[in-house]
Amino acid sequence: AETVNALKPFRWIYPTDYARANYYYGKLLRKHKNETDAMRCFIETLHSHTTDHSILGRTYSNIGEICDYIKKYDMGYDIFLKACECFKKAKDSTLYYGAIYNLSLETAASCQKEKTLFYTQIIEQNCKDSSIINLAYLSKATMYYFCCKQYDSTIYYAEKFLQQFPNDANGYILKAQAFSGLGEKDSAVYYAEIVYKTTDSAKKKYNALYILSHDDTSLNKDDVLKLTSDREDVHRHELDPQYIDKAKAIQLLEQDLNRKPNYPLIIIIAAALTAFTVVTAITAKRIRKKQKRLKHEQLSVKERQKKLERDAAIYERQRNEYLSKLKMQLEDTCRAIRETQDLKNTMKWEFFDEMCAVADLRLMNIATRLKSFGLNEREVRLCVLVMIDGFSGKEIAQNINYAESGIRSLKSKTAKKIGTDSKNLRKTLQNIAIIPD
Repeated sequence: AETVNALKPFRWIYPTDYARANYYYGKLLRKHKNETDAMRCFIETLHSHTTDHSILGRTYSNIGEICDYIKKYDMGYDIFLKACECFKKAKDSTLYYGAIYNLSLETAASCQKEKTLFYTQIIEQNCKDSSIINLAYLSKATMYYFCCKQYDSTIYYAEKFLQQFPNDANGYILKAQAFSGLGEKDSAVYYAEIVYKTTDSAKKKYNALYILSHDDTSLNKDDVLKLTSDREDVHRHELDPQYIDKAKAIQLLEQDLNRKPNYPLIIIIAAALTAFTVVTAITAKRIRKKQKRLKHEQLSVKERQKKLERDAAIYERQRNEYLSKLKMQLEDTCRAIRETQDLKNTMKWEFFDEMCAVADLRLMNIATRLKSFGLNEREVRLCVLVMIDGFSGKEIAQNINYAESGIRSLKSKTAKKIGTDSKNLRKTLQNIAIIPD
C-alpha cells in the first residue's frame, strides 16, 4: 500500500512501476479475501498506460477468475480474451495457453460446445506444457456435463484430468455429478464424500451435499435433513462474505467499463495540446528558416573570402611576374649603359636626361623621382651609377666630379635621404625605378 501511494504522484512518469505495484497489491488483497479493494488495484493497473503486457495479462486473468466465481461467464470470456492478447504480445507461451484454457472453461460453463472444442483443440495441438493439456481435459469434462449431458465422456475426461491432478476437487465433483446422472449412486456418493472432506470451496461443498442428500440410500430421514441443513448453511456462507464481495468487485468493474469520458476536459486538453503543437511547429519552422539563412550567409561570406583570397593570390603572382620582368629589363638597360664607350661624357648633367630617355624611360623616371626626395644633381647621378652597378668608387668619383675619399660618406648620406642604408641602396633604387607610385 505504501509503494502504491508513493508511486501515485509519479504514475505518468513511471507507469510500469505503478502498474506492477497495483497488481501485486491486488494479489495480496485477494489472498486476504478482499476482492473489492483488489479490483480497485486491478482497475488502476489497467489505466496505468504501462507497456508491460505480462502484467496486464495477469491482471485480466485475475479479473476473469472473479467473473467466473459469480458466474459472469460472458464478461469473463471477454476479459480472458484480452489476457490472451496481452500474453501473446509478451511472447509468454505458458501464460498464453493458460488463458486459452480459461477461455475453454468459460465457454464450457456457458454451454458453448463449439468454442470449447476449438480452444481445447488449440491447446492439444500447439501447447507443449503437459499440465495445461490436462487442464484442457477438465474443460472437456465440464462441457460434456453441462452442454451435452454426456456423462460417460464427462467421466472419461475427468479421470484423464485426475491422473495429473489427483487431489483436485474439480475432477471429483464432475465425476460425482456424472455418476449421479447415470444413476450409479454409490459411485456418485463416494466421490461426493471426497469432495466434501477435502475442498474449501463453498460452491463445491454445496454441490457435494446435494448429491449426498439425494443419492445416498443408506441415510435415514434425519441424516438427509441434516445434510440439507448443512447445504443451506454453505449456501448462506457463500452468499454472505465471499460471494457478495466478489459481486461488489465486479460491480466496480462494470461501473468502470460503463463510465463515460469527461468530454469537456478531453476537449480542453486536446485544444491545449493542439495549440502547443501548432506554436511549437511555427517556432521550430522559424528557427529552421533563420538557421538556414544564417548558414547561407555564412557560406556566402566564406565563399567571398575564399574568392578574395584566390584573387589576391593571382594578383600577387601576376604582380611578382610583372615586377620580375621589369627588373630584368632594367638589368639589361644597366648592362647596356655599363658597356657605353663614352660613359664619362654621358654622365654630364646636360646629357643625363637625354641618355636616360634613350636608354630606358625607367632611368628618367628614377631621376625624376629621386629629385622628389630632396637629392641634388650629384646625388641623383650617384644613385643612377649605383643602380647601373659595375663601377668602382674611383670611377664614380670621376663621373660625378667628387673626391674619391668622400664617396662613401656621400653614399651613406644619400641612402639616408631615401630611407635606407648603403648596403641596401641599390635594391631600394631598383624598387623605386620599377614600382610605380
